[in-house]
Amino acid sequence: MEKRRRVLSARFTVYFVLALCLFPQADYLEVLRLVKVGEPILRPWAGVNKSSLTRARQRLG
Repeated sequence: MEKRRRVLSARFTVYFVLALCLFPQADYLEVLRLVKVGEPILRPWAGVNKSSLTRARQRLG
């Protein structure tokens, strides 16, 4: 259970990594857009870029 409320939560990051496997030819931001389309209740993505997605993946371990 995460103590902080992050824009890129651990649960979302797992979904993002799975989507990366489904769309190997797409870049990070395109996969992020595709995942966001499927989840309309997600908060706005202010400040989300490639490096923040990389850091979120590293937090998973």
